[in-house]
Amino acid sequence: MLELLNLTLPFFAVVGLGFLAGRKRWVPVEAVAPINTFVFFFAMPALVAGSLARQDIAGLIDLTLLGGWLIAALILFALGMLFARLRDGAASLGQAAISGQAASVANVGFLALPITAANFGDDGVRLSAAVLIVDLLIIIPLSITLLEARGGGSGLQAFARAITRAIQNPFAIAILLGVVLSGTGIGLPGPTERFAS
Repeated sequence: MLELLNLTLPFFAVVGLGFLAGRKRWVPVEAVAPINTFVFFFAMPALVAGSLARQDIAGLIDLTLLGGWLIAALILFALGMLFARLRDGAASLGQAAISGQAASVANVGFLALPITAANFGDDGVRLSAAVLIVDLLIIIPLSITLLEARGGGSGLQAFARAITRAIQNPFAIAILLGVVLSGTGIGLPGPTERFAS
């Protein structure tokens, strides 16, 4: 138990201090959106790209981890959809898909990634990035496809649009950049390395 607290307490303490600062109006509400934008578009993607660039390309592709995460996510997705159907009876395909996504997609980007980075360094980021890419490129597009298919539209077109949006996600771009930098052996030169740490 103590080991678990050592891993997670510092992260949740920062979250708690942020909540307190907002509650006491020490940080104005207007500042929240710019902070989130900075973290989502710059800080976290730089951390991901830099961590992956420092690793050996052979260690980045863990098919056992990717396959295991995908199978578990698909099972949870199906169970979430089934639960929505059983609970609501007349739940639409779109509503069931939202329940499936809620059951299967973890908050890897903003929760698991900083915790694993702080406690396990680059290797933790590598593992988080692997499962994040499964969520971004398979599970979320699947749920969007099912959600849009409820209106009778083309499932293939909906999936293509969802994949396009997923690829444009800053985390997906950072993962691709990190893999390219690792695979080519370019890595990150001096000041860039410090920036992405």
